[in-house]
Amino acid sequence: MLNRFTFILIALLALANTARGDVYLGADLLQDYPEGMQYYYEGEQLQKNWGKLHYRDSVDYPSADQLSALLSPFFGTEHQDEALPDQFNGDFSQLAPRVAEAWRLYHAGQYKSAYELADTLGLAGALPKLRSLSIHHHFFVPPGDARRDAFAGLIKHMERMQEKFDLEMPAFYLLKAFAIGRYGQEINPVSAFTKGLGGKLKKNIYRAAELAPNNVEAMMFKAVFHSEVTQHAGFTGRLLYGSNRDRALEDFEAATSESPQSTALLLEYGKACLKLCEKNPEQQSAHILHQLVSIPPKDMTDQQNIQLGKQVLEKKLAKKKSNSVNG
Repeated sequence: MLNRFTFILIALLALANTARGDVYLGADLLQDYPEGMQYYYEGEQLQKNWGKLHYRDSVDYPSADQLSALLSPFFGTEHQDEALPDQFNGDFSQLAPRVAEAWRLYHAGQYKSAYELADTLGLAGALPKLRSLSIHHHFFVPPGDARRDAFAGLIKHMERMQEKFDLEMPAFYLLKAFAIGRYGQEINPVSAFTKGLGGKLKKNIYRAAELAPNNVEAMMFKAVFHSEVTQHAGFTGRLLYGSNRDRALEDFEAATSESPQSTALLLEYGKACLKLCEKNPEQQSAHILHQLVSIPPKDMTDQQNIQLGKQVLEKKLAKKKSNSVNG
């Protein structure tokens, strides 16, 4: 009887959320990973390492002035309750350390704790909250309905936030682009382009690049976008988006020259090279991935990117040995 009642209650709550316009973000999937605590930057260490952790990604270290500029426009507006932190007393100097702590937890792979803290901080916690969800789901939620629905919900949630709060932030556009890209992977890249997600993805990437021309993540996203179009969108898609093999590789090279220590960039470049590089693609890919795995990880995201790079290399070695034996 209790199980039946619980099931009915969950169903009613789901209907209520739908009626309110809430979307599923996959917060129930979040976990904290103890091994990530080696990347917990205590005290002043977070600010000292901020430039490495957020190298040219248009995310500033939380400060009273920065948070005041973000939140003050919403005082006395209809969106005040949603934009401001819970029980906010107006002291931005007290708010800044709480936002910094959310980032500490995020970098340390404490995604559930980072989300729970950031969720109380209004717009000030939006980026660590949404990054915790997006990065956790990407690395730790297996492909399937839950991951697909979570990324679909994240896209819708971020679109609503931008419409409501007029968020012209490069990092926000790129985070939305990340969610669009991962959702596209879930439904199949070819289907994603057929359904018009390519245009939405390009729009967000290029808007971020327009707002912050030196943003290295925008450079990486451009490279990945043109790589995916070249591989999956067919002739019409390549014509529509102006993509081709040479452009994708040029974008990867440009991004790598600007950010040679980016584990995400080297992972994407190494994988793309297998499909796009014309001369000795496996050898070139291996060279890029060896660069990746030689980088000391700065946080949990780096650790996971490096682990994925090692897996690609191991598969390549296993395939090479198999071909050698069969030959």
